[in-house]
Formats: sequence, structure tokens, C-alpha cells
Amino acid sequence: MIEVYTDGGNRNTGNVLGGSVKKTDKSAWAFYVKGEDFTFQDARGFYGYTNNQMELSGFISALKYLKAQNLNEEKITFYLDSKYVLEGVTKWLPGWVKRNYRNSSNKPIKNPEYWQAIVALLPEFPNLHFVWVKGHDNNQGNLLVDQLLNEAMDKL
Repeated sequence: MIEVYTDGGNRNTGNVLGGSVKKTDKSAWAFYVKGEDFTFQDARGFYGYTNNQMELSGFISALKYLKAQNLNEEKITFYLDSKYVLEGVTKWLPGWVKRNYRNSSNKPIKNPEYWQAIVALLPEFPNLHFVWVKGHDNNQGNLLVDQLLNEAMDKL
């Protein structure tokens, strides 16, 4: 069994509710993969992306890594602190696809290109399981990916 932890973040520099991310805001994603006899971690920093875009990017990057390592057929459990990603993948995605990436109110969903990438990857993974973990709590894998993404932002 393989465990995967993903996270994304953004250092918002003073936006108000409903405001936009600034081009100078630091953002990053990270993932950590733990197998029976190996571990792997990666993180990347960027400017001007939202927290949700980074959460999605961490998830997509982990899927791409697993596929590149021919691990996609293994039993894989993702531990996510993002309910946006978790519920998007496990609840909302089939409806969004059916409605051409529109929500139940027939409005375009946010970040459709990220969700389309996920839709393209998911069929390659027959044994995915998902667990929600509280962010910044006592889960060591979640704390590690949070640390990794903050280090990536610090390097920008």
C-alpha cells in the first residue's frame, strides 16, 4: 500500500474577501509519497496562484509522479486536508463532467483546466482511496507537506 500526502498554499498579501490573488503573492504545492520500501517528496513554488490552484496542483503532481513510476495500479491512499479537492474528486466531479464543467447552478466551475487534468488521470488509478485530515494538526505526513510548501515559498 502507498500513502500520499498533498498540500497547497498561498501567502495572501492583504486581499479582502472576494479579492484576487496578486501577481506577487507566493504560492506552492507539495506532495509526499510513502511506499513499503521507498519515499519521495516534491514541492514547487510559484507567484500569483490561488490556494485552491496549488491544492489541485499538488494532487495532480502526485498522480503524475505515481503514474511515471508505474505505481498507478497499486493500492493508494491519499491523505488530503483540502475538502475542495477531496469533495471535488469524490462527490462533485461526475456532475461537473456531465454538465461540461458547470456547477449545479449552470455556472462555470473554477479551475476547469485542473479538473480536466484530474479527469484524464483518474482512470489510470483503479485503487484510489481518500482520507480527509485536519490541516496543521498532528498528522506527520500532512505537517511534512505543509513544511515543504512553505520552504518552496521561502525560496522564491
